Order: sequence, then C-alpha cells, then structure tokens
Amino acid sequence: MWSGRSPTSVIPRFPDGSSIKFNGKELRIDKLLAMGNRMRVYQEILGSYRAANYECETHRELTGHPHVIKFISCGSYGKDGGRWLILMEQAPHGDLRDVIRKYGPVKREIAWRFFDQIVAALGHMHRQERVHCGVHPRNVFAFSTDLCKLGDFGNGHEVMMYCALSKISREETRDLRGAADTLLFLLLGYMPNQNKDFWEAFQEMDGQEEAQRVLQEFKLAEVMTVKEVLYLRKFYSDIYTSRPIPKAYGTLRTAMNAEFSRVDN
Repeated sequence: MWSGRSPTSVIPRFPDGSSIKFNGKELRIDKLLAMGNRMRVYQEILGSYRAANYECETHRELTGHPHVIKFISCGSYGKDGGRWLILMEQAPHGDLRDVIRKYGPVKREIAWRFFDQIVAALGHMHRQERVHCGVHPRNVFAFSTDLCKLGDFGNGHEVMMYCALSKISREETRDLRGAADTLLFLLLGYMPNQNKDFWEAFQEMDGQEEAQRVLQEFKLAEVMTVKEVLYLRKFYSDIYTSRPIPKAYGTLRTAMNAEFSRVDN
C-alpha cells in the first residue's frame, strides 16, 4: 500500500564528506544546499585537480571579452599532476590592491569606469551560466586608467540557484555586490566593511538627508554624490530581488534563455 511518504523522508541523507560513484567518477559530498519532496541538492567538494581544471576551462571559455584577463594556456606539473600553472596576459599595474597601495584612492571617473567594466565582464560570465563567487579588488587587474580586467575564476561554479520571480539569481547578485565592494574600495581606499563606523552608517543610511550626512562625516562629498551613494547602498539590500542591475551588465541570462526558448518552439 502506498504510504504517501516522500522519497527524501525514506532515503537517508548523505553525511558531509562522504563519497559516491556516479558515471564512473567519485564525487565527494559537501553541505546540503536544498531539499524538496523528491530530491536533495548537495554541494560537491572539488579536488585540487578538478578545481584547477574547472578554472582552466572556465577561463578558456570566457577569454576574448575585453574585460576578462586573456587566457593563453594551462597545464599540470609535478609527479602526481595535481599542480597546475595557468599562463595569462600580464597586467602592468597588478591588481587593484596594488593600485591603491601605490596611488591611494583613485579619481571618481576612473572608479566608475572600472565598475562598469567589471559589471560588463560579470554579465558575459553569467550568460555563460557561470558565477565568479570571488569578485574582489585582488581579482581585478589594472592595465591603464581606462582599462581593467576580471580574472581568477577558481572559486566559481555553474549557476545553480534560480528564482522564478527574479531576473537574476542570488549568486549573480552576490557577484554584482562584489563589484560594488570594489567600487567603494577604489573611492575610499579600503574595503567598506573594514571601517566599522563607515560600514554601520552606510548600512543604516535611508534617504537623502542621511546620505548627505554620511558623505560629510566621512569626507566623501568630492568622490560621491548623494544619488550615487544611495544607488550603491541598494546593492547591499537584504531583499536580493530589489538589488540593481547596472546597464553595463548587458543582456540578462534569463532573458537570453527565454529568447532561445521562443526560437526552439
């Protein structure tokens, strides 16, 4: 007799760190991401070889975009083949942390130009069904005051989380928040959450009067307008569906998929 119990209530949960065989490959189970009546979704623990191989393949697929570090080649070395080298173009000014160490906070127009370029690279990456999961000044490289490029794709993975009510996934909005972090870093000279007073005032900011007070208190009126600081604050909203999607991002992955679906039908 049918008991009405769901498969996930009958099948035991995989313990963290356990291994299973799938299509002849061994998979190691990490934390449980989601559970429904018919399935559980787990995160996979990638070994160093597989993680490096993923980074190489991702970098190879993304290269060619004007704001992604150019991939040249990669290969393993060492007796066990578990170490990898990735050859890519050299950024003459290093990453954005090097820029701040040498020059201090950059001019407003340069910071916003770099922000748009990072966002454009993320839009390209997301349309390839990939998320970066590590957008930070250390992973953005400066070529001139007119050009920066996104790199270091080792923490990323394929897009896994979708929401029918959202234009982009929570993971993709986290990448965009990383771009906002980087913009604030360029303007302030430090990561926004490294200054406790600024971070608390920035998060509590609501409305033009409070925004004006924050700009005056932290002497930022010369690098940001009230409109700009309120816009940046939206990237940190607890409601991820309300976070902005900059124009530089380009075509949404979901819109692109919907267009392909119409063509297929």
